[in-house]
Amino acid sequence: GNTRIFTRSYWAVRHLHRRPQAWDSGNHMDLARQAKSWVKSATANLLYWTGALSLLLRRRLKGGAIVLMYHRVLPAELASRSFSHPGIVVTPETFARHMDFLKRRFRPLSLDEFQQHMESGSPFPEGACLVTFDDGWVDNHDHALPILHEHGIPAVVFIATDYIDADRPFWQEYLGHLLYQASSRRLGESALRTHDIRLPGPDEDSGLRQAVADTVDRFRSRSYDEINDLIDKLANALASAGPDHAGSAPDKFMTWQQVRELSDSGFTVASHSCSHRLLARLDQATVGAEFTRSREALKARLGLDTCALAYPGGSYDARVRQSAVNAGFRLGFTTNAGTTKVPSDPMLIPRINIHESATSTIPMFLSRILGIF
Repeated sequence: GNTRIFTRSYWAVRHLHRRPQAWDSGNHMDLARQAKSWVKSATANLLYWTGALSLLLRRRLKGGAIVLMYHRVLPAELASRSFSHPGIVVTPETFARHMDFLKRRFRPLSLDEFQQHMESGSPFPEGACLVTFDDGWVDNHDHALPILHEHGIPAVVFIATDYIDADRPFWQEYLGHLLYQASSRRLGESALRTHDIRLPGPDEDSGLRQAVADTVDRFRSRSYDEINDLIDKLANALASAGPDHAGSAPDKFMTWQQVRELSDSGFTVASHSCSHRLLARLDQATVGAEFTRSREALKARLGLDTCALAYPGGSYDARVRQSAVNAGFRLGFTTNAGTTKVPSDPMLIPRINIHESATSTIPMFLSRILGIF
């Protein structure tokens, strides 16, 4: 026993003294962020190679399950052109690493199996986990599906039905694209001034992209009327000047045909409302319509009578929860971190958000699952 612990500790120390690739990659991350990233990676390696993470996992998951929340699986080149927040993106290589680890160390469940335990109150099997995706991005079909097939892991995709077959993405990605194009082409200056937006010129792409991301983040707290006003003004300014190159960004949703292919291939398709607006901001009638219309669309397009939903942006309150129950949903997935135990509220199921920078290695992935980082 002591020899084994010594050996693991020796390799842990070796990992601690290895600088992660980010230090030498020539990127522009400031020193403080690099230091924080290195400390997290080193700590995760230490805990992993000494066996502490495995011990904690057994204790934390006893009788419970973890639900993983993915959004996008994008190759690095496509991710560099995306206007999605980095906190919702993993690369196919990292995703494959995760699925291989889950296959070897966990017990991946289907949604039906997960629901049976939630409703019966029976403890989950050892290592139980559920893989979920939010939104309905086309990369779920193109990049995630083949990896899930290869590893034989079931998954759930919660789709925002209004965006399937649509020609534009969520407002966050669309606004990011419009801001980037407006600055690159020196258009829409009046709209930018009206909303007190200042962007650098197109000379330094990385600086412009960061400024665009910061602006989009600032608008997350604005009203939908203000957001739509800015989008309309920028879109009109760009349209009047010619093609806006909307196809240059990889931020696209699936078609209904691709969603059907997911469903036919073993994915469980469920609801993410229809408009993807934050439900706690909406009035009661609109919330009810969001749930009803999304269920009707899934029924009409795929013949599915879904019982599960994920609250867009994790936005819910008691009123939203009750509206979901009234609409016929029996499982509601949040963005609150944690482990699912039975018995617990089936309409407030916690999930663990997975993204590249926090989970690029197995020690980091396992640390994320356990809530350490």
